Amino acid sequence: MKHLRVGPVHLDDIPKETSAADGRLWQDTWPDGTQRRVYTRDEGNTDASTFMLNFPPGYARPQELEYKKTNPVGRFEYHTCHEELFVLKGTFKFDDWYEMRDFGYFNHPPYWLHPAHQHAPEGVDLFITNSGPVDFTYVPIPEDWDQRELLMEGFPHKSRSRPVAALEIADLPWEPVLDPDGGRTGIEGKHLWDDLDDGWTTWLMRVPEGWSGTGAAEANPGGDRFLVIEGDLTLDRGEKVELSSMSYFCDPDQFVYPGAGTGSNEGCLAIRWTKDDTLGLPVLRF
Repeated sequence: MKHLRVGPVHLDDIPKETSAADGRLWQDTWPDGTQRRVYTRDEGNTDASTFMLNFPPGYARPQELEYKKTNPVGRFEYHTCHEELFVLKGTFKFDDWYEMRDFGYFNHPPYWLHPAHQHAPEGVDLFITNSGPVDFTYVPIPEDWDQRELLMEGFPHKSRSRPVAALEIADLPWEPVLDPDGGRTGIEGKHLWDDLDDGWTTWLMRVPEGWSGTGAAEANPGGDRFLVIEGDLTLDRGEKVELSSMSYFCDPDQFVYPGAGTGSNEGCLAIRWTKDDTLGLPVLRF
C-alpha cells in the first residue's frame, strides 16, 4: 500500500469528521455519532487513507439488520481496496461468527470475503489503513460456511501477501528484536504481517522505561511508520522527532537504525511498520 510522509501528528490535533461535517466522504455503514480523525489521505490520487474511527455504543449496520430479517445467516461483503485494521479499544463483532478485542488485527486484500453484519454494543475504536476508496459488494453467506474467510470466487489475488482474519495479538509472545549481528536491541516485538508486494512489515513493538539505542543513527533506504499507543518515543532522524501516546509518524523513503539519540523516558508500546532488512524481527507465529 502507498504511504505518505506525515508527522509527527497527534490525534488531538486532528479535527473530528462526522456525517454532517464531511458527508462527501462518509460511508452509509457509519451511523450518526461516528467520529473519524484522518492522519493522512492521498486525496485526488489513490485516495488511500489512514485514520482513527470511533463507533458509538450500540453501533450496528441498519442495512444488515434489515437483510437478516429474511436471510438470518447474513451475507458477506468485499471491497476492491486493501484494508488493514487494528481494534484499539472495545470489542468489534462480526455478527455471531467471531469478534475482535483490543488489540485485535485483521488484514484483508481486495475481494476478500468477510461477514457484513458488524456491530459494537459498547462502542469501539479502530485504527484503519485503506489503499483506496472503500466500496461494497455483497453475496449471501452459504448455510454450511466453515467460518474461514476466503477470496471471492472468480477474482484474482491482487496481493501476493496472505490475509489475516481476526488475530488476537495478545495470544502472540513478545520476542526480542535483534541487531544485524544477532545481539539484543532492547526492543521486543510481535510480528503480524509481511507486505510481499511493497516490502513493508507490520509489527507491534515495546521498549521499557529509560530505553535508548546505541551508537550512531544510520539512515538507509526503506521506510518507517509508527503509531504510539502508550508512552513516549524519541526518534533521531538528524533532528529529534518526539512522539507521545496516539502520535503518528511516517517516512516512506528512509529507515533510520536506532542510535543513541533514539529512546523512551516512560517506555513505549507502538504499532510499527518497517521497510528494512537490518532489524532482526521475530518470525511469524501464526
